[in-house]
Amino acid sequence: MILVGQGSSPAYAAVAGCTATGVSGTVNVEGYTAGSHNYPSVYLSVADTKADRHHVRVRFVSLSVGGPHTYYPWRALYDGNGTSKGWSTSAYSPATTAGFAVQAAVYEGDNQITYCTDYNWY
Repeated sequence: MILVGQGSSPAYAAVAGCTATGVSGTVNVEGYTAGSHNYPSVYLSVADTKADRHHVRVRFVSLSVGGPHTYYPWRALYDGNGTSKGWSTSAYSPATTAGFAVQAAVYEGDNQITYCTDYNWY
């Protein structure tokens, strides 16, 4: 077990994933400690699952108990049906965190057609 700071919760890995018509998205988070402001290791992935001539996007969301949630920028995949892509990153939340979420969506240009969200609360 890894402890970060005195009196903190243990850091661990967790996953959130969702699927909507035409898109599937996941986020893997490692090294997160509930109540902190940091997500040291975030891996986002998205898959285009329908031949519909639209592109797909995925984004990370930091969940907060006392303040607004933080929505990070969308990451896009334009390669078409049957393709997938992933991104490694980290995130910092201005609010004390209580978990995270993943959002995946199908877009036509800048217009969102459909989306899904999966939450992982601590």
